[in-house]
Amino acid sequence: MAEDKHDRFQRVATKRMGNILHDLDLLKNLSNRSTYEYTESDTQVMFDALDRAMAEVKASFKRAPDNRRAAFSFTAPAHPEP
Repeated sequence: MAEDKHDRFQRVATKRMGNILHDLDLLKNLSNRSTYEYTESDTQVMFDALDRAMAEVKASFKRAPDNRRAAFSFTAPAHPEP
């Protein structure tokens, strides 16, 4: 039987989430002060980038199901790009 869209989503999401969580563990390893030296500013830049990326990912799941970005216009309401 062919894999349906939801099954495919779960399969791919499981793999990608595993990769992301692994990479976050690697990032966490950078907190070891006996091996690395960093400033509060360094970590703030990293966490700001992570926060922005996470907000973008969350927003993408809240968009219309076709996931197209709305076109920008000063005068017309936004419409999805074809």
